[in-house]
Amino acid sequence: MADPFFPFLSYGESALEDILQLWDEDGSTSPDALDASQQMDGLYSADLTALDWDSQLDIDPSAQTPDQLLADGNKDIWTTSVHFHANYDPLLPLSTWQLPAIDASICLGVTDAFPSPIMSNSTYPSLDSSLREELIIVYFNNVHPMCPIIDEQNFWWHHSILSEEEFFGMFPAIMFNAMMFAAFAHAKEDQVHRAGFQSIREIQEKYFRLLTEQYEYARCQVWSEIEELVLAKTALLLSFWCPPKVEILVNSLWIDRAIYHTKQFMRKSVSNTSNAIPKRCDILYWSCLSRNAFISYAMRRPYRLHIEEDALCDPQDVRSEFDREILFHNFSSPKGKLRMVDDFIALCKLGQSLNAILRSQRSMLFQLQWNSRQNTEDVDESEEHNELHQYLSRYLEAAKFESELLDLIEEHKKSNSISIDNAQNEGASEEMLARMRSYTLSIIAYSSIAALYQFTLSTTSETWARSCHGTALVKLKSASAKVSSTVESLLANVTVNEIPGTILSWTVSPMITFLVEQNCGKFRLSELSDDNIMRNNEDDFESPQLEHLLKLTDLLAPRFQSARDVWYLMQNTDHLLCCEAAMREDCARSRPEPKKERRRSSYGEGQAVYLDLLNRAVRFVDSEVAYGSP
Repeated sequence: MADPFFPFLSYGESALEDILQLWDEDGSTSPDALDASQQMDGLYSADLTALDWDSQLDIDPSAQTPDQLLADGNKDIWTTSVHFHANYDPLLPLSTWQLPAIDASICLGVTDAFPSPIMSNSTYPSLDSSLREELIIVYFNNVHPMCPIIDEQNFWWHHSILSEEEFFGMFPAIMFNAMMFAAFAHAKEDQVHRAGFQSIREIQEKYFRLLTEQYEYARCQVWSEIEELVLAKTALLLSFWCPPKVEILVNSLWIDRAIYHTKQFMRKSVSNTSNAIPKRCDILYWSCLSRNAFISYAMRRPYRLHIEEDALCDPQDVRSEFDREILFHNFSSPKGKLRMVDDFIALCKLGQSLNAILRSQRSMLFQLQWNSRQNTEDVDESEEHNELHQYLSRYLEAAKFESELLDLIEEHKKSNSISIDNAQNEGASEEMLARMRSYTLSIIAYSSIAALYQFTLSTTSETWARSCHGTALVKLKSASAKVSSTVESLLANVTVNEIPGTILSWTVSPMITFLVEQNCGKFRLSELSDDNIMRNNEDDFESPQLEHLLKLTDLLAPRFQSARDVWYLMQNTDHLLCCEAAMREDCARSRPEPKKERRRSSYGEGQAVYLDLLNRAVRFVDSEVAYGSP
């Protein structure tokens, strides 16, 4: 039976009319039907707990619309929500939709207990309603897919049903404005100007300062699990801030706060099951852990990693918490929503892998520091053999991690194949957003492999490790080249406002590789120079692969201060390498050997020079990024 009232509602291949057929023709409910409706209780706010097997819903058999289906005594939020979804036009602005009346006390029910810093909306920038609606769409298109901590259906329904005064009287203002803060990172220039600001950096700095102040006031007044949930989500969104260099550690601070509030929320929720709002604990948990792993890895801070011995669940199990969001796909098509869920699960798996790598590296660093304190004046053959064995074990472990990351990317590409031929050049199309997420996952994975081998190569420079060094250098350069080629595709197929500023932190390791290669070729210090490094004249060497990464940095510099800092960091790194390479060239020139012999260094000597420059650059970047300048 086709039902004209439900054109937009479907879950996989099942239409909503199949759900309505759970009721018999005479209006009674069978035990199977009632059991199915009880299972839906977790997805909707319908209260079926008072019903038993002999209960009968008061069904109007002459009903023609969802709101007529149940008698007034049985109407609930679920019925109203279904009616609303069945009749809305997604092409019209929210302000023009015909919305059913609703008692605002039903929605959250607990907001009366929120402390005023959480609810106060007077201190934030004032946005007109049309701009606010645009930014909500920007948030759910660009931020939400990779950090889906906001219950999309819950938020969308409340924001659409309630008046502006009712909505801001119930929805925590600190969390809503944290959403606006994150959305402005992807705003267009005209949207920034309509908000009364000149740049993204300016408006995000304003939001960040105000949100930080309100958070400091609110965290001293938090008692309930819902308040902990609000602060956890707010802190997690603030961790996406691309700060200037003087505040380089602030991302780690905010993800620490998000993890703290998440744990407090889960602890307090154990004894309180009265709240019917879906809490999506697994999604929040994995969003925090993944974000912590990404910051700790990309910013070279293994000491800031949070180690969870007992995971709440496997990343694949997170999919079950998206059921209602998939059913009511408000900001994307059904296929687009399913792809978004797949991308987030892949992101969680990637964070899980990086967490394991960082744990291994932390243990390795501790072991190296401990061994360095021992007396090494008299090293016998057995100790040297033991050191060789340990290094080989570390190298094999790095190869294992590399294989896991490559398998993850290949699996994701197979399940989410993207057709570049169908790319649209304008607008934030669904296909463009999916491509951006795919590029982001690939860049993170390949950059992680490059950093993994940079770390492995830095653990020893002994001559007996040269066989492993040669293979590791090949893998390092290959992963760096993959990042460059992915960035090249990104620049060709994605508009600048869709690119997150946080992507730049994953280009640092590949740029170090290319800078070392470039300076080795410029001063003829190594026979490992890449064929892609072209000599334009006697003193000018240029790497096309490096150019792609620098182009991305230059493109994002007007939008994010962190992009300018990355640019300056690479300039300083290049200057350091250039000075070091020039000194080595001068030393080589001062040798008494004939000119031809001096210029023909052996492969082993060239490899040693390359590794030395690479380790110097990595240590310099580590000191600048991990801790910031003194």
